[in-house]
Amino acid sequence: MLRDSAYVTVLIISPVLALLWLFWLQPSPDALAVTAAGVVFFVVIFPVLEELVFRGLIQGSLLRTQWGQKRFVSLSLANLLTTLCFALLHGPRGGITLALAVILPSLALGVFRERHRSVLSPVLLHMVFNGSVMAVFLVYRSA
Repeated sequence: MLRDSAYVTVLIISPVLALLWLFWLQPSPDALAVTAAGVVFFVVIFPVLEELVFRGLIQGSLLRTQWGQKRFVSLSLANLLTTLCFALLHGPRGGITLALAVILPSLALGVFRERHRSVLSPVLLHMVFNGSVMAVFLVYRSA
């Protein structure tokens, strides 16, 4: 996983991606719970649970089917359907804007799940991305 230069590059540029992501979303200053518990949930618990369910259970199950392995523009149908589910999960919390905003990160998480044949790499990447979002958000909020 850490020998994969594309993966390491995405890990390293996560703060920049988080900045662009927040710039596009334009969250209100109270959009994230900035308490110790809120940070732990956003940076650790949510990424672990979401990746176990979405990349582990859903995408993993779909990849075991013949049609789930079909590719469209180099993305598996399993990844595309998992991303749709992931976006729909985020819709009630942040509306259509958040649902659309999670599509590209979700596709990337799915690509690395398949590339590394493990949920560990998407869990780590999701944690780094959410940690970057939280850090950038705190700077943005205090400005």
